[in-house]
Amino acid sequence: MSEVSDDPFVFTDPAQLVIDNSREAAGQLHHSEVGTEDFLLGLLNDEEGAFAKALFSFEGATLETVRARVAFRRGQQYQEPQALLSVPFSQRMTRLLQTARRLSLKDGRGGEIDIPDVVTAFTDQDGGMGLWALKDVGVRGKALKDRFKKELESANT
Repeated sequence: MSEVSDDPFVFTDPAQLVIDNSREAAGQLHHSEVGTEDFLLGLLNDEEGAFAKALFSFEGATLETVRARVAFRRGQQYQEPQALLSVPFSQRMTRLLQTARRLSLKDGRGGEIDIPDVVTAFTDQDGGMGLWALKDVGVRGKALKDRFKKELESANT
């Protein structure tokens, strides 16, 4: 788990792991803040998770192609993992998490953000550079969200 305690957000354990992975991805790309592209890479860290399975079901969408598109869009090269950093969220990522928290509150979960909340916010709103990287490999937000929901449903049955 992350040692960062100044985040104004509360996450479920799986969502906190994605946030920690996102911070690590930001460090790998030498980013000064966690953006939606780092969040995307954080989600993909669990290649057997529902989001990764949904994304990789699209032709041409692989971990390598997504990493390459993120690095291309940021003008940097992906590097091997470094130490987990206490990297702040970008403004866009903060807005995405605020939307995810509202979804959690609406669902009666007291504002505790879970992975489906952030995936919905990411795919429904302007997912920024992360969503642009997916569009580069032919994946659209709504289609990804639909496949993600199906993966979740099949995992829960």
